[in-house]
Parts: sequence; C-alpha cells; structure tokens
Amino acid sequence: MSIIQSIVFKREYGVLKAREWLRANGFGSNKIDITPESLRFRQYDPKYLEASGYRFRTKKFAHGSFIIAYPPAKK
Repeated sequence: MSIIQSIVFKREYGVLKAREWLRANGFGSNKIDITPESLRFRQYDPKYLEASGYRFRTKKFAHGSFIIAYPPAKK
C-alpha cells in the first residue's frame, strides 16, 4: 500500500493556509522544511522508508505536490 511521505506546497500558498489545508484533509503539520520555493510537510521519515525499500514518486495538485512512497515489490 502506498503512503504519502510529504506534502509540498508552493511557498506563496503560505504556512497558515497550508496548515489549514493539512488539518482539513487529515494530515499532520508538525515538521516543516521551508525553502525559497516551497513548504514541505513531512508525514513519514524518508530515511526509514528508503531503508525499507520504498520508492518515491511525485504527484502534482493545485497547490503543490504529494511525495508518494510505494512499498517494495512482493516476491
């Protein structure tokens, strides 16, 4: 089952508005990485997911993008 590792908003969307969107859609907003272009809200630690064999894909949405983690293929 895939999971959303991070939700990334365009910086101009704003921190308060992003946190409201996250709360309204059932996501956490405790850990935030701010860059000149984006606001990244981590839902899961990427290092743990990478070590567990997950692979990542980006899916855009109106205000930014989702970083989706897919589990390793079953053998």
